Amino acid sequence: MIFFDMKKSSDIPGIAEILFQNAEAAVEFVPVMNADDLKKGLKSL
Repeated sequence: MIFFDMKKSSDIPGIAEILFQNAEAAVEFVPVMNADDLKKGLKSL
């Protein structure tokens, strides 16, 4: 498992391609929020 802070979800293709394109690996991204991110998201509702 690799954990990192991704600023934008649009960064996923670039990260996945660079790290795994020749490894024939299955890649799964699971977004995670901390309490501050959740509060920001709920305010926008």
